[in-house]
Amino acid sequence: MEKVTEGEPWFFDKCVVVLKPVVKGAQPSTMVKSLIYAPFWVRIYDPPFEGYKESKIRALANSLGTYIKADEDCKVGWTKSICFKALMDLREAFPDEIALEREDGKTICLNVKYEKLPTICCYCGRLGHVERDCAEKEENEDEGIVYQYGEWMRASP
Repeated sequence: MEKVTEGEPWFFDKCVVVLKPVVKGAQPSTMVKSLIYAPFWVRIYDPPFEGYKESKIRALANSLGTYIKADEDCKVGWTKSICFKALMDLREAFPDEIALEREDGKTICLNVKYEKLPTICCYCGRLGHVERDCAEKEENEDEGIVYQYGEWMRASP
């Protein structure tokens, strides 16, 4: 069971599969509430040097979801990205950038990508459906749309 949960997220047919252990005596209604969160590996590109500190990685992860752990390689030395695992709310849009306040008080925007990102709506940024099935999109809204979400949010393996 540990091997399965450590290997999350799992996917089937380009959709995320959420796995949670069944707790003895739990009611189904309480279990459903925990099925709206899934862990994802997140990469943030070109962070400033202070972004490599454990406290900064944790803060960045918590601004997207809930910090689980950081990739050990990104805590040591200088790499092009930092990588961490975060528990993400599947009901919310997955952001493609994040604001980071630097130690000098300036705010910079950093690109965010997700490893093994499943099917995502280019219109609303949520998982589980594509643009043509999006409930938020108006029927004749195709002209002039500048998409904030898309394939560029997938991190290369």
